Amino acid sequence: MITPPLHESLNASVIIHNQTAHNNMPISIPVRSIGDKEQVSTAIVYCEANFGAIDGKTANGLVRHSERYKILSVIDSEMVGFDAGMVLDDKPNAIPTCRDLAGALALAGTVPDYFIYGMAPSSGMLSIHERSLILEAMGHGMNIVNGLHEFLNDDPLFEAACAENKVKIIDVRKPRRDYYRRARRTESPRLFVVVFHSSW
Repeated sequence: MITPPLHESLNASVIIHNQTAHNNMPISIPVRSIGDKEQVSTAIVYCEANFGAIDGKTANGLVRHSERYKILSVIDSEMVGFDAGMVLDDKPNAIPTCRDLAGALALAGTVPDYFIYGMAPSSGMLSIHERSLILEAMGHGMNIVNGLHEFLNDDPLFEAACAENKVKIIDVRKPRRDYYRRARRTESPRLFVVVFHSSW
């Protein structure tokens, strides 16, 4: 295995080179637009041990294309040193992969606007480590984008962290309060879908 060269201007935990990390097929998943302001915000995407895999579909999609976010780096300790574009499509895009949040912040040189949780684990829930990591990102002053079914805005701990650090959490999957009212008023055709799960 060839060890990638250190880049002089980067933290030791951030190494960049252009080799394909693995042979997983790239996945293209559309990413829902978030928020109301039409502006580009900087972001770090967390995708530990899943970047380039199916459970990293959010991170994969954001790295390939995002009109809302400028992706500064991807956190995945198993992909440290690889260009994110090379991992997905064998095409460099100058988005590096980092070992951890400290390395990503050192690389950014400033506090990014957002920390995006870019995975879809089968549990749909954050691990204890991930909860601590998100709280750490909030402590640095980063807003959070959460795509899980676990709504962090409903958690008193995260609610308190928002107030303390003057940041916000966007629970992407949480319907807007006026969602159903707006749906009833639409003139477009509507389809009611019921999904049955084998464990029900």
